[in-house]
Amino acid sequence: MYVMQWLRHRHPKCLLGLPASLLPVLLAACATSSPVQFLSGADMVYPPAAKAEGIEGYVVVRYDVTTEGMVANAEVVEADPEGIFEEAALASIVQWRFRAATVGGRPVETLALVSTLRFRLSEDDHAEY
Repeated sequence: MYVMQWLRHRHPKCLLGLPASLLPVLLAACATSSPVQFLSGADMVYPPAAKAEGIEGYVVVRYDVTTEGMVANAEVVEADPEGIFEEAALASIVQWRFRAATVGGRPVETLALVSTLRFRLSEDDHAEY
């Protein structure tokens, strides 16, 4: 039903002109379709120099998920502060695993997903001696 909901939301009048014979095909495809689902991933490794200096930040990454559920074409879109966490963020997301999205029961590639990885220190990491 996801595709039908999307069509109704994005193009409310587009379903009105469809032939009645096509509607069961669309409904069958929608019934066996599902979005991409995150399964697992490795913990991020906090860069030691940033940890020692108490630096926190975030990295926004864009990536694709293959039909096998692996990350491909990962790239940094934004980082703050720049030059500190990008490498750690990319090293982490390439280890993520997904259940691929499906359309009509078949796995499909999902393009241009965006995630924000936040690098935060716990209060224990700020302890003074």
